[in-house]
Amino acid sequence: MSRQVKLRDLIVSQSALGRISSLPISARMSLTLADVLRVVNPQLEEFQKQHAVILKRYGTPKLDGNGNPIEGQYNFTPDKREALDKEYEDMLDKPVDIPFGKIKLNDLLAEKLDKDETLKLSGNEIYALGWMLRVEAQSMFEEEK
Repeated sequence: MSRQVKLRDLIVSQSALGRISSLPISARMSLTLADVLRVVNPQLEEFQKQHAVILKRYGTPKLDGNGNPIEGQYNFTPDKREALDKEYEDMLDKPVDIPFGKIKLNDLLAEKLDKDETLKLSGNEIYALGWMLRVEAQSMFEEEK
């Protein structure tokens, strides 16, 4: 099963994915997350490289008090900033092929950590990982009558 997500989804999920992939979870879930990381990490690395390229293309280096360039910091004229923002948004909208389906959220949350503790995710983490999770939980919202 192959599907596409936007690069921005991978970027947003980077922190949450890094956290859960470093937890002591089952071998099966660890292997599943390793498969995810094999696809996600090269995309994130390439994004970082290309982001640095467009910053250099559109910006002029900021200088410290001695007139030396400050690494990774740039100034932008309004027209260059507009061009940078457009190219950056185009990068974020790049489709990325994902060669696997989604992980069931309930399966992920059932992962045992130390003793009887199970994996917990914040609402923000669930949102960030939404591209790779299949949510089967019932909504807590009531329907209006």
